[in-house]
Amino acid sequence: MAFWRTPHAFLGGVGAGKTFAGAMAILRAPASVSTAVAPTADMTGEPYKALTIAGPLVQEGRRGTGDRYKLLRTGQIHFRSTDYPERLCGHKLGWFWFDEATQLPDEDVCMIMIGRLRLKPGRGWSP
Repeated sequence: MAFWRTPHAFLGGVGAGKTFAGAMAILRAPASVSTAVAPTADMTGEPYKALTIAGPLVQEGRRGTGDRYKLLRTGQIHFRSTDYPERLCGHKLGWFWFDEATQLPDEDVCMIMIGRLRLKPGRGWSP
C-alpha cells in the first residue's frame, strides 16, 4: 500500500509482488495511453500476464511477435522492451511503468521514456 501512496520505487526480492504492484498501479492510474517497459521482449510477458487481475476491464488484447497491448476501459497499455531503445521513441504517453528496472541497459532508456510523457498525468514508476 505504501508504494501506491508515495512517489518511491518498490524494492523487494524475488516473489515480493513488484510486478503485481505495478499491475495494480496501472488499474489505479488515470485513463491514458501508457507503456509497460521490460528489459527484453520475453520479459514483457510478465507484466502482460499480471494484468489478468483486470478481468472484465480488459476489452481487447494482443500478445504476438509484434506489438503487445491491452485495451482497458481506463486506457490503452502497450508492452515494450528495451531490446531496441530507439523503438521506444515516438509515443505520446500519460505514464509508463518499468518492470525489472534494475536490468535496464542504461539511463538513456529512462530519458527516452521521460521524453514520451506528453499526456496527463505525466508519471513514470518502477515497482
